Amino acid sequence: MIEVIVTPEGINQVIRQLNATPAQIIRAKKRATTKTLTGIKSDAIRALAREHDMPTKAFKKNNSGFFSGRVVKKKSSVWLGLNPVKSGYIGRNKAAPNHGGAFARNYFFQDGFLVRMQSGHQGIFKRKNAKRNPISEQTVELVHADSIAGRVSHQRGQFFMDTFKRELNYEVNRGR
Repeated sequence: MIEVIVTPEGINQVIRQLNATPAQIIRAKKRATTKTLTGIKSDAIRALAREHDMPTKAFKKNNSGFFSGRVVKKKSSVWLGLNPVKSGYIGRNKAAPNHGGAFARNYFFQDGFLVRMQSGHQGIFKRKNAKRNPISEQTVELVHADSIAGRVSHQRGQFFMDTFKRELNYEVNRGR
């Protein structure tokens, strides 16, 4: 779980300085939280892509199920899925007939073979047993995801306070 810790003392000081109403505080907090969650999500995607040598779009695919961030009433969260990445999303796939497998970017899958589906998706598959079927798509595990999430959330801790100050200032001065 990604956790960003914000001290209430800093928030209360900003509220007193700007003399904000409760409605203004709620709107500013929601916008600051949404911006912080979006920043955490994009930072985590970039860091994971760099660490595992994959394109960022591998983490943004709808069916890969990696990240989602949302604000629900009083609770805000970024969900970090640790599902392995399918070989079709890693990058350019190519057969390696001399090695008895296939490559997806720098990842080699022993006994893997390329398959292009009717939908256009191309991936590296492997037979589960000696028979013709069943086959399964090969994946890459995200081994450093937890440490990356912790590092990103730590870096984004002060970002929430700065954004909240800006958003509250905007709310208070918007009607003037």
